[in-house]
Amino acid sequence: MYLNNALRFLLLPSRPNGVSDSSYNHQLKEWYSLGTMPSAESFLDLSLHLAKDNIAMHQGGPFGAVLVWYPDEMGTQVPEIIGMGTNHVTTKDDPTAHAEIEALRQTAREHRHLHDGKLVLYSSSECCPMCLGMAKSAGVSDIFYVNDRHQAALIGFSDEAQYSILQHSLDRLMIPLHTLSDDKQHYYEKILGTSQAVLLKSKTECARCEVEPSMDLLTTSSMVVIQTACNLTKNVWLGSEYSLISRKKLHLSALMACDWARILRDPDCMHQDEPIYDKEARGEHRVIYVEEEVEKITALLKIPENDTSIYRTEDIKLLNAGKQLFAQWAQGVKVGEHEAY
Repeated sequence: MYLNNALRFLLLPSRPNGVSDSSYNHQLKEWYSLGTMPSAESFLDLSLHLAKDNIAMHQGGPFGAVLVWYPDEMGTQVPEIIGMGTNHVTTKDDPTAHAEIEALRQTAREHRHLHDGKLVLYSSSECCPMCLGMAKSAGVSDIFYVNDRHQAALIGFSDEAQYSILQHSLDRLMIPLHTLSDDKQHYYEKILGTSQAVLLKSKTECARCEVEPSMDLLTTSSMVVIQTACNLTKNVWLGSEYSLISRKKLHLSALMACDWARILRDPDCMHQDEPIYDKEARGEHRVIYVEEEVEKITALLKIPENDTSIYRTEDIKLLNAGKQLFAQWAQGVKVGEHEAY
């Protein structure tokens, strides 16, 4: 027997910051003991609940995510919520702090590696390419969501530029060091030294990552320098005057993080503070790498490469709740209650 729409996680106490999920997992065990199994809609409902609480607490945008571990493919064992996240981009000054990545990072900190079963990500909204790349590398096999990216764009969260990037070769956005002139090669080699990544602003160092980050951070060296620079400047938008030198070729999610930070974009002169008008940077060396080996994201669970399925819910109540959530955010931005970014 599966949970019907009336029996949802809304009955449980809210945990928007995802410090501990024990209360939810205790409830799951009780339901399983009674022969009741939660459906995907139950976890999607929880993701919406987290998103709603997130904007009520002014922690960030209207996005929530839940990561669930299923010990076996047949669903005969009790699933466990092992990660919960909400959008903290502005509160952390971190362009990578999307809800899905926050949930994955909580899992990396608390659970490390899982050896069997499957990971499923439930999100209040369709993943952006950065989150999708991170989820795939981490070992997520299925992703379910409520609101789509077109709805998100209507309230100021457009990732169409990133989806457009994916339609072409990513190599045009980063250049191997050996293809540059001898003078430039020596210049960037000296700057990088023995470090893994360095971020420059108009040739002035802003952030440096000396060693590869530990696996419990679920990030890459190039993402670390972006996060560090954003934190230092208290701004998630860095801009086109920045450039990144990495020892390894950038992971897809790291390259998308560069785009979120507007390193790969040229702002429109009439709309400097509106990223929707940005143009893709052309013909400039803003991302340079030394080795062809690609940065790695630690896998929480090993699955075949690119074996991730994506589904949008067809549950009418959830779809309506998602619309209401975005409408609430849009109204809050209109009256100055929420910060648009």
